[in-house]
Amino acid sequence: MVSSELEGIAAVKDSADRLGRVVEYIDRGETRLRQARSIRDDTIRELRAAGMSRPKVAEAAQVSVAHVAAVTATSREAGHG
Repeated sequence: MVSSELEGIAAVKDSADRLGRVVEYIDRGETRLRQARSIRDDTIRELRAAGMSRPKVAEAAQVSVAHVAAVTATSREAGHG
């Protein structure tokens, strides 16, 4: 499904303008994705600190057990856990 914003960008006749708009759109998406991943990883740390097992956290977050281990190892190294 293509958003109406993307449809509008695709319809821009001037190639340079269209390119600039799509680059801005992608940048906004990447920023939102980084923010969402940060929230997810903070939540992973909270769940592990509360005693939930790595496999259960991984299943709930739809990530690998290795990702859960890496996120929680990073938090210990940074003094978060």
